[in-house]
Amino acid sequence: MISKIQFCLIQLVVMALVVSTSPLMKGSPYEEQGPAKKGFEINVLSGKEDDLANDTTDYDAADSQHFCNDGSINNLIFENHVIRTKIFEHLATSNVENVLDCRLVSKAWNQSARLVLQKKYIVKLTIIIDDIVENPNQVMNRFHYKNYRMKDLKFECMSIDISPVLHFCRKSSKANPDRDKAMLKFNQDFFEFINHPNFHALKVLNINIDYLIPIDNLLSKFCPFLEELYIQINMLWIDDEKDFDKFEALKFPKLRKLSLEFSEHLVGDLDKMSKSKYLETLLQSMSGIEELVLYNYVKLPANFEHFTNLKKISVISRGLYGVRLFNLLDFFTEFETLPKNHVESFTLVFGDVDVQETDENIKKELLHFLKKQRESLKYLTLNLTCEQYFLQHVDEEICLPKLKRSRIQYPPSIEHGCEYNLYV
Repeated sequence: MISKIQFCLIQLVVMALVVSTSPLMKGSPYEEQGPAKKGFEINVLSGKEDDLANDTTDYDAADSQHFCNDGSINNLIFENHVIRTKIFEHLATSNVENVLDCRLVSKAWNQSARLVLQKKYIVKLTIIIDDIVENPNQVMNRFHYKNYRMKDLKFECMSIDISPVLHFCRKSSKANPDRDKAMLKFNQDFFEFINHPNFHALKVLNINIDYLIPIDNLLSKFCPFLEELYIQINMLWIDDEKDFDKFEALKFPKLRKLSLEFSEHLVGDLDKMSKSKYLETLLQSMSGIEELVLYNYVKLPANFEHFTNLKKISVISRGLYGVRLFNLLDFFTEFETLPKNHVESFTLVFGDVDVQETDENIKKELLHFLKKQRESLKYLTLNLTCEQYFLQHVDEEICLPKLKRSRIQYPPSIEHGCEYNLYV
């Protein structure tokens, strides 16, 4: 461990000199700044522990001063909390182990490192219900232990994955007597876990859960604090609505970014999702968001005319989770209700999935959307595959007077000779 700390100190000295002679390190204004690009994997059922949770270091022995293994005192620049935190943020982008090691130097370094870890990393919980069937008490034991260890850990980001089995196929029923009994106990244990006093408020939450009750418990608990939310939409948890009688509108006063990913376990699932009462109630309570990211698309039970703060939209096609069709025409039709000259950033990514409707209709709707937002649009990204030959040449000129950046990416096989008439 000493050698690791020495290595980190050498890196820190170099970074400190950079920070002290240049403006604070910031990302490019056009770079996607994800809130949680790395994560600690905490598998609830595996018994694995993260080093941060098992912190038993005696920081009093360090006497709040920074030292090397030979007892020498480091540069006083490390006494500056702002500079020290910025250095840790830079180190964390390459390897989280660097920041974990820095926590062992002193109280001051530990406090700065915890602030970086709190904002930059996701705690991941993976729960398999069939494993609970085999050992009903193991999950609750792990929850108790985690709540105890989380007393001093203030993570703001969490990703939760709950599924019936490790690799679930909807052709086999989600429900069976043993699994239903295990879910009843798990719902009680999970509710107690997230409502424990040591469980801090979350600002970023990723939900990939196949059961409605845990989803509702999470959103009901953290809706006042959430700033970013990702939810996978599937018929597995939507089917639970038939036994669900709680459709209360939640309030998300701080929510700025919403990401929805639509999955299709069986053919026709995407067509059924628009009838979800829970999803409709949820979207009504999220009308204050500023950014919406849609992975694939289905007709949403919402009126986007009321999304007055929505400035950034991304529509991304990808063939994960069994999706076979990119319902792009439905997107343009439904978002026709958005106010004119309202969207500032628009991203459209075509994946290796068939696109709804004919090429001409898609081109027509895309141009219509761009024209309607021409006075407000500042950032435009179009990522095309070999299938979108119809967008190689656009005969109609589009004037976007406020456009600051446009990125229209073609595959290498067709990018030569492509023309797209966008004028700033």
